[in-house]
Amino acid sequence: MQIECMRNSLSNQLARIRSIALLSEEIVPPLDRIDIRLLGLVQDNADLSLEALAARVSLSTSQCSRRLQQLREDGYISHVATVLDPKRLGLGLKAYVMVVLRPQPDGPAAFYEHMRRSPEVLECCMITGDADYMLKICTRDLHSFSAFLQELAATNLVASTRSSIVVEERKSTTALPVELSVQGPAGRQAPGGRRAL
Repeated sequence: MQIECMRNSLSNQLARIRSIALLSEEIVPPLDRIDIRLLGLVQDNADLSLEALAARVSLSTSQCSRRLQQLREDGYISHVATVLDPKRLGLGLKAYVMVVLRPQPDGPAAFYEHMRRSPEVLECCMITGDADYMLKICTRDLHSFSAFLQELAATNLVASTRSSIVVEERKSTTALPVELSVQGPAGRQAPGGRRAL
């Protein structure tokens, strides 16, 4: 019985890895160096004017505008957001929670819905390894964090959790390493590139 459970667990892990691999192979329109530069600039400071962006990448404002519009249409820019300071808002505790779900047919769907309705949950990721999910939590203090964990346990969806509280952040950024996207698999240069606009 134990061996069978281990086989099922291994099979589920392999299925997850395969799905991740398929997602990573999704074909997207290629970028050139100017696109990379533009994406890096706008993700670092979305308040930059079109004129300032154009000057930074040595394009006219009309060329820059067309480039940005094409990047939006191609899905490289999903949306624009403002980054808030959690400490100024009194949200002084961050934590990571590893979650193992109970084996229930509708468990994952119910868990997703609970995560969607939980404002403390910044990220909910299905992962490989011993746990099923990893949560990134931001809340006020230990009391509110404990209340979140108790509410999560009360759903009867979770078999176990393991928490790690952030003591000090040494790096925190929303910026993606866009410069890496100019390389294909195994470090090869990605084929093609956008024509000059």
